[in-house]
Amino acid sequence: MSPVVGESPKVDPKRIEKLALFDCYTYATDGDFADASMRVEWGRIHDLASSVDGPFEGKRSLFGEDGVPFTIDGVEQGEGARTDNSSRRDTAAWRCDDEKSRGIVVDVYLNEEHAKDRDPAVDAVNLVKTVRPWACGERPVPNFTPTVTPSPGY
Repeated sequence: MSPVVGESPKVDPKRIEKLALFDCYTYATDGDFADASMRVEWGRIHDLASSVDGPFEGKRSLFGEDGVPFTIDGVEQGEGARTDNSSRRDTAAWRCDDEKSRGIVVDVYLNEEHAKDRDPAVDAVNLVKTVRPWACGERPVPNFTPTVTPSPGY
């Protein structure tokens, strides 16, 4: 995240109560990266749909004709899609294709100055690739000490 939000961002990780959903909002705190932010949400797709306006289903689905599909080298299970905004804000999503119906949503926003040097769609897809192994349950979350009990089956 540091190429987007700088080396000393404000990070606000939390577990959304009553949902099997985790959320981390990270944004720049220095003048060089003002108004740059990244938000990562992961959990059950049903709960993600409730939280982020449903990039997985319905009118806003990225997995329909409005989304741009992407793959991850070496990963056969799951599917990815992203927005095609060509703007300073982009979203990428991943369906884990596992028995727990998990998914990931990444939103990236860049200020006008910073957007000249970066592509928020590439940044969003790259962050999906980075968090996918632990968000899809293949590996433990690095440096994570649970402060809450995850919901059953998660």
